[in-house]
Amino acid sequence: MIEDHAWISFCAVSASTEAQGTSIAQLEKSEKPSESSWECGRFASFPQEVVLRLDHRVQFSYILLSSKPGKTIPDLEIHIGDGLYGSFLDAEYHLGGKAYNITNQAFQVAVRGIGSYLKLVFPTKPKTNASNPNGQVSLGSLKIWGRKMDYQMPINEITPVKTQTDEVDKVLLGMGVPLEMIYWSKEDLNSYRHAPIDENSRETLIELDQLREKAYQTEDFGTLKQLTIDMKRVFDIGTELLQLKREMSIAVAKEDYDTAMLLKNRIKELEKERDMIDAKYETRRYYKMMMMGNPSDSYMSMVNRMLEEERMRAEMLRLQQLEDEERQRRYLEELERKRRMEEMKNNRKEAPSPVRIKEKPAKIEPQIDDPYSYNEGDIDLEVFLRPKLNEAGGQLKIAAMDILKRADVKKILRVVGVRLWSCLFSDNWRHREAAVRAFLEFLESPLLPKYEKDTRSLFRAAIDISLIACEDRVMPIYLYGLKILITAMSPPICDLRVTPKMINDAMRIFIPILLDKVSELNYRARDISMHTLIELFRHPKILIGPLVDYIMILTNPTEGPVDKQPWRILLSRLEILLHIVQEFGVNHKEWKWKDVLGMLLLPLLAHANADVRHTCVEIVVAMYQKVGMEVRAEVEGFGNKVKPMLAQSIYKRMLDHDQNKNMQPIHETQEWAESSPPGSAKPGQWSKLKAMISELAEEETKKKINNS
Repeated sequence: MIEDHAWISFCAVSASTEAQGTSIAQLEKSEKPSESSWECGRFASFPQEVVLRLDHRVQFSYILLSSKPGKTIPDLEIHIGDGLYGSFLDAEYHLGGKAYNITNQAFQVAVRGIGSYLKLVFPTKPKTNASNPNGQVSLGSLKIWGRKMDYQMPINEITPVKTQTDEVDKVLLGMGVPLEMIYWSKEDLNSYRHAPIDENSRETLIELDQLREKAYQTEDFGTLKQLTIDMKRVFDIGTELLQLKREMSIAVAKEDYDTAMLLKNRIKELEKERDMIDAKYETRRYYKMMMMGNPSDSYMSMVNRMLEEERMRAEMLRLQQLEDEERQRRYLEELERKRRMEEMKNNRKEAPSPVRIKEKPAKIEPQIDDPYSYNEGDIDLEVFLRPKLNEAGGQLKIAAMDILKRADVKKILRVVGVRLWSCLFSDNWRHREAAVRAFLEFLESPLLPKYEKDTRSLFRAAIDISLIACEDRVMPIYLYGLKILITAMSPPICDLRVTPKMINDAMRIFIPILLDKVSELNYRARDISMHTLIELFRHPKILIGPLVDYIMILTNPTEGPVDKQPWRILLSRLEILLHIVQEFGVNHKEWKWKDVLGMLLLPLLAHANADVRHTCVEIVVAMYQKVGMEVRAEVEGFGNKVKPMLAQSIYKRMLDHDQNKNMQPIHETQEWAESSPPGSAKPGQWSKLKAMISELAEEETKKKINNS
């Protein structure tokens, strides 16, 4: 039944801003402006919005509103929102009307549309004046005039005007006159509204009457004939249902439940027959029964969100399955790698048969078409490199062809393989660290049969990789490079086939790198580099002369006066020279001690830094202990160029040495030092130094990963 127009109640749900002491909820309670009626904040930005929720779905006619005195509204936009589900944020709004220059006098604004929300938008800020210094907008009162509706009610349907015949029919029906006795040629929609039938049948009859009117206008006489028959049947069913329901209520009152059960069954049969007619013409009752109402935009938005969430859950499940499969694949590869390593160790431990020792083993060349993509070095290092790359993650890119060709010219590409050499030049530091760790494990494992007779190619490859790692700026990679260098200088890699010239040429490359690290401010890099340098020069095949020559570069005229150079670089070089004199003595064949004394030490006695002067005194005294009176003569020959206080200190130390010939030799004070007698080196005893480097490298790696 269509409702008449009336004032519509509402409640305020949202406002962009509210001034202190005012509230948007005041519009619901009062019809006249008051001090607590809503106004926007004093420093609010425009546009401002106010959202109202109506108690019903409404077909709007107009709204009546006014502002507070002095706070006029320059222009106003009225938007209508509609939606079955969600809040006012989910509703879809459309423009329903506009108004301009609203004052404290009631102003009527025509609004056209249907909805359950009303949004008032104030796009323009009012001009400031004496009564409105902050340019605020306000609402003194608000009333809404419209017609209540539901979601399936006809829109803008004109109700026919009642005639006198309609009033007569209504009176006759009220007096109990049977409907069959009324002159039905005059029947219309209002007759069905007051007919003595149940409400559901009345709703069906009203809609069928509308269909009959449409069929009459289109002259569809076949449909018109069938509708007339069905309407009479629905009317009969409605009359009988109303009577049966009354009788059933009387039977229940009398507690005659047997009769009530029979009446209930008959009512169900009649309702089923009426529902079939509803389904035949697809009336609104049919859609209500089937719950197939037309979905709104907000409902469709909710459905789309649910579908999108379901798709995202399916995608996350797929990614999780891929991660599980990748984790399982890595686990199986690790098991296979361990099995192959165990098998390799067992094969190497087996002693070869006498016949095999006499026979010259045939050289097996792998059948590889392109050595720049995969060669025998990749095969040898596969079990060491693959787990490290899996741990590092990321995708490895093969190095440029010119880089691979340079390595091939040096005859090291077929030793280390293309993949490991590419890792050394990767932009990802995790790949570079994985390469040096894998090669270190390869060097520390038992030698392959092809390297048992000749390790020179393996030695050259280890030196090159150590050089690349030591030049890396990442601290863990530098430390692993030192460990590779120590391993390369130790048996079984550094065997009799590796000549002293190869060893000394390799050390000349590392001297400037290690000396630069000793000069750094990082105390860990400084200490470990100095200790590694001293330990390496304890090797019996390494000459000490190149190290002293590099220290003497400080006296080069192009570097400037030696006593004006930075104290940190001088002090690091002098500490190494002190270690050389104390541990290895003065070798006249390898370096000239007079040049060192006259060109380096005595001029530095005039340096501004006290630590530099003190270290020079210690070196002069140590040289006096090793050489004798020739050193004293050189100091005296330097004359007045040495400060008297320093000269007296040097002479006193020399005199103390002469008086006590059996004084204790100077040892290293570091706890980690491995003291070796001068001139005797045992590379096999470097295990303690390698363990210390490994521990420090692991700490630096963890710190680097946490920082990144």
